[in-house]
Amino acid sequence: MEGYESMKIRNMKLPKCLLLMRKYLGMISDMIYILLFTMLFVTSFLSNTQFQIPWMEWIQEENLRSYLIEHVLFRPQRVLLIVLICRYLFSCTCHLKEYLMTALMCLCIVRACDTGIRETESIAVFLLLLLGAKDLPFRKLMWWFTFWVEVLFITTVIASQTGYVENLVYLMEGRNIRIAFGFMYPTVFAAQLFFLFLCLWYLAGERWNLTLAVGALLAAIFVYKGCEARLTTASFVLLSAVQSIRGIKIWMARKRQKFYRLDKRVADGLVVFPLVCVLGVHILSIYYNPNVEWMTGLNQLLSNRIRLAKKGIQIYGFRLWGNDIHMIGYGGSTEVQSRYFYLDSSYMQISLISGMVILGIALCLMLMACYRANKEHEWVLLWILAFASMHALFEEHLLNLAICPFLFAATMHLGKRKRMAYKVEKKEAADGKEIREG
Repeated sequence: MEGYESMKIRNMKLPKCLLLMRKYLGMISDMIYILLFTMLFVTSFLSNTQFQIPWMEWIQEENLRSYLIEHVLFRPQRVLLIVLICRYLFSCTCHLKEYLMTALMCLCIVRACDTGIRETESIAVFLLLLLGAKDLPFRKLMWWFTFWVEVLFITTVIASQTGYVENLVYLMEGRNIRIAFGFMYPTVFAAQLFFLFLCLWYLAGERWNLTLAVGALLAAIFVYKGCEARLTTASFVLLSAVQSIRGIKIWMARKRQKFYRLDKRVADGLVVFPLVCVLGVHILSIYYNPNVEWMTGLNQLLSNRIRLAKKGIQIYGFRLWGNDIHMIGYGGSTEVQSRYFYLDSSYMQISLISGMVILGIALCLMLMACYRANKEHEWVLLWILAFASMHALFEEHLLNLAICPFLFAATMHLGKRKRMAYKVEKKEAADGKEIREG
């Protein structure tokens, strides 16, 4: 690992044997982290599907297997903390401010877990896993994640259509037939497909924008016809529009033999876009008034989401460490729920259930990811983070490990494309200098 030979502690070089030990311990902790990441996102994915895996039966058994399943797959907070500490100790970079900030976040996350709220524990696992990803290559992790999600996604859809798993079909008054394709609910399938498209866009980078735009438009039609997930359909259409415009601009820049750069004002707006989304959905929910016509119309368009968020605020209110809220939804069953109460917005779920402290941590990490993407000239990633923030306004998948991995950009290494962009910019500067001299 690079940097070990130049490591100094109080201006004294470490002995070679200690450097080698640190290097190999760092490599071991990296491998353990990747293994944990893979197991947790696969488990998270399967929990969103109709595959009947007897997890609970295995946990109830009193043996080593049940202990490992419970404390590695379902309550891995302690294991993740140990791995996180090891990765920071054996890291080849050492920034005191970064370490203190991470330690403070970890203390807050552990304190939030003391509430015993299931939703908070799952968010805590996501955040600890994110903090533990320090300096790992984000692009390589995305290749690994996307490959396995594609395999699991295709397997689930095929299994649902061939009868191996239950394929839930919802018949709701005033709406089209909604098919879940082997997932817990149609909107879960739609969200999984949308974020899979975002993963493919990130891996493609500046290439295939127009091809992906056509694919996104076809996916929008499929999602609307098969699931009637209207918000995800709108997200697909907007994604197709952005990719089309970007594809045209990149093509025009290459025709002029220039390197495409996102407009600075647009980039700065995308960096703060998560903050706008968080403030926007909270202000709209707090001040929702059923007597205001445009608010009522917007609430109906969003399937009663704003009214339910307002109800949650009135009953439970905002607290530092959240509330134990029992949500009742349609996921996993086609039975009509007479007492339906579900907070679909990721931001409202986090603030009301997990508390304002966890919302603050999540928002800081989102802004950090956007800032780093902008700084590293990762324009595609910056757009993707904006789409993830927008989707989280009225959907709950922002901190779902199996669906949205993009917040990991807050702590992981993004340097590869920056070096490529820097080379192009340097060549352009040299060409410009030659022209001026000529």
